[in-house]
Parts: sequence; structure tokens; C-alpha cells
Amino acid sequence: MRGGGITQNGVLCLDFGTAFAKAAYCHFDDSAHAHPIALEIGSQGHADNKFLIPSEVFIGNETLYIGARARQHLLEEDFGMRESLRSFKTILSARDLEAILESKLPPKYDPGRTLTYRAVFVLNLAYLMSLARQSIRQLYPDAYERIREFRYVFPHWVESEHDTRLRLISELFVAAFAISDQEDEDILNGALPIERVPEMLATGPGSPHLEQSRTVGAVFEPAAALFAYFPDGIPEGVDAVVSLDIGAGTTDLAGFRIDHPSSTFELIPGTCRSISVAGDALDAAVINMIVEDSRLSLTPARKKVAWKRLSAIVRELKKTLLADTFLELRFGRQDVRFKSDDLYDQVDFKSAVSEMKTAVWSVLDRIRAETRTAKHISVFVAGGGANYPFLNDLVLKTMHAGKPHAVERLRHEFPAWGNAGSEDMFLQLSTAVGGAGVGPKLVTRFHGSPV
Repeated sequence: MRGGGITQNGVLCLDFGTAFAKAAYCHFDDSAHAHPIALEIGSQGHADNKFLIPSEVFIGNETLYIGARARQHLLEEDFGMRESLRSFKTILSARDLEAILESKLPPKYDPGRTLTYRAVFVLNLAYLMSLARQSIRQLYPDAYERIREFRYVFPHWVESEHDTRLRLISELFVAAFAISDQEDEDILNGALPIERVPEMLATGPGSPHLEQSRTVGAVFEPAAALFAYFPDGIPEGVDAVVSLDIGAGTTDLAGFRIDHPSSTFELIPGTCRSISVAGDALDAAVINMIVEDSRLSLTPARKKVAWKRLSAIVRELKKTLLADTFLELRFGRQDVRFKSDDLYDQVDFKSAVSEMKTAVWSVLDRIRAETRTAKHISVFVAGGGANYPFLNDLVLKTMHAGKPHAVERLRHEFPAWGNAGSEDMFLQLSTAVGGAGVGPKLVTRFHGSPV
């Protein structure tokens, strides 16, 4: 239907991400069947990957840069010790979010201390909406104006703070709607003169009627990922699923009961978990293994330089090490070879895997307590870390520990839908794609919606 008109109201889902933001759009056919598609917001934002926008804001001397522009200016110009603000999802998941949003940015981000976290979040969100609007219009020219639900995917939060957090994030969306609807070129370009920031933040709703017709919803990441891979239902014979989404900053997991014969799934109460062990922690273990290697005899100063250089390529290093079981590097005139076993022997790596295993077992125990009739439980893994080889070993150990329940890894074919193009890419996009397409039972809304 590329280029065709859309007659149904649609859904836009954003995944703020720890490292990269993603977006997906979904429309529904007359049978209420979902048709989600990953949006090429990276292309709209001139990023390296057509689907991914760096979750990054950099405050220059005169201009506030967002996304790829933020990363570019930080690398190309000398701003001393100034840093870009990253990991929006992590901050939005922090305790006492309301106080954080109202506080000024630290000097390392904003030396003049003129901007609050709220201001930066709203501008970043308006930027992502603007990129999504441009991407959707290239697919379906009239579809963006028909979007009535804006969703975002979220990690596990403390239940007692849930309503407050939903309210606060809904308010961020409302403020971002007002800015994005102006279709301002500076916002779309990700380069806003700082002197214009107060003006942009004071922007009122462009269309009160449109504002009243929009809702904001949240989808738990493991549910979104599970739907992305199994939009037509879980395979027959599976009674329950532990779904893990391994991102850059967190690993989020939950248990789902499978309803037969419909093969749909529902969240099992008390099974939501989120741990701060994910891609970033494993990246750090890889770098630490290299710089602390006794064969290199690096001085503290050289270790610092090595950390910075290795950080830029660590994902490829990790991928090579885990896939090929070895890694060869040259430091000066010295060639050094590392084995995957060297990584597995790292204390930090062992600790990360142990914490992940404990979380999986905890969810399994809860599933067994809540669904005593479940005989076949599967473990499903999504996210950028889904292909880590040690996960198979983790599931295997879980299987032996879980008798009399049968536990195995839930296998799937790469879903040739959602516009991702490759399985590696879909692993990263699955939460956004699934979040756009899930049914209303898996969407949490703030009681004040429509906004």
C-alpha cells in the first residue's frame, strides 16, 4: 500500500532507547488486523542507519543539537569536557521523575544551566515526532493527521509510581505535540538556536480539537517484542513464555500466559522484571578485558585513551568475539589474541550472566506459581543482545532446573514484515514495531487520556 491512502486511524509508537531511538507506524485493516511498519527516521535525520536516531542532545554555545547532529558536533568541535545528554529511557525510568524533570541540567551538559531536563525531553520528543511525520508521509501522505494514539515502550517500573510516571510522560507528549505540529524547520533539522528555546516551549496547541482526540499509551517492552515476532499468535503447544528484551541499558523480562486456542497472550501478574545488565555492561566487560591484559602493559594514561577508542568499535568487537570465539587486535606493533573464554572468565561478565539467569529463574518461579497447569514454558529473547551465544547455555541450564516443567528457547522465523529488511535490524526494531501493533489489552493509558 506504499503511497496509498489510509482510511483508518493509526498508531505511532516510539522507543526512546538507551543508545538509539526507533519509531513504527501501524494501521489496521477492516478485520482489525495490525499492519505495523518500522519508520526510516534515521534517513530523515541524516543518521548512519536509516532506522536509528542517536538518543542524544548536545547543547553548543549557540545551538541545541539533537540526534545525529548532536553526535556530529560533539566529535567535530572542541568543547572541552562538555558532554551530550543521552539515555533518555534510563532517565525516564528513574525514581522521583517529577523532581528530575524540573531540575536544571548539570554544567557538564549545559554550562550556563539555563535548561531543565523537561525542556530537553520535550524538544527531543518533538524532534522524533517530526522525523516520524516525514517518514509516514512518504509512505502514506494523509496518514499522520489520522493518528489518534501515540505510544511509547517502557521498561519495568515500580508499580506504586506507575500512574504518576504515565501522567508526567503524557504531559511531555502534549508539550511535544504543540511544537511538532508547527512543522518548524529548526526542529526537523535537529539544530535549534538556543535563543529560540523559550519561544518553542511556550508554543500552544496548534489545534485544540486535534489535541483532545489524541491519546498516549504505554506498552511494556517484552510484550511489544513478543507481539512483533508472533503477530498471529504463539505456536501451538506452548503454555507460557518468559520474554526477555536485551537492550543497551537494561534487560526487561516478563511472563505471559498463552490462551488457547486463540494463541494470544496476556501478562502474568508479578512477573515484570528490569535489571541494569544489558549490552552496555557487556561492552564494558569486553573493553576491560582488553585494556587490563597483562601482555599490553598499558599505563593509566594509555588505558584511558584505549577505553575511548575501543568504545567506538566495541559492538563490532563483541560481535566478533562471541560469534567467532576469538578476537585479534594490534596495539602498536603488538598483536594480541583474545578468546571468548577470556571474556567468560571476567568477573564483571560472570556477574552479568549470573544476574540475568537469576532474573529468568525468578520469573519462571512466578509463572509456575500462577499457572500450575502450564507444562510447556518457552523462553523468548529479543533486542540487540538476542544473539549472544551464552543465552542458549543459560536457557539450557534453566531447562534442567525447571523440571517437571519443560523449558526451551522459543524459536522463530525472521518475520519478513515491518520493513526492517534483516533479522539483526529487526531485533533492534521489534519493540517499536510490536508496540505499534499490539492490541488494547496490552496498552496502559494514563487515566487522564485523551490528553
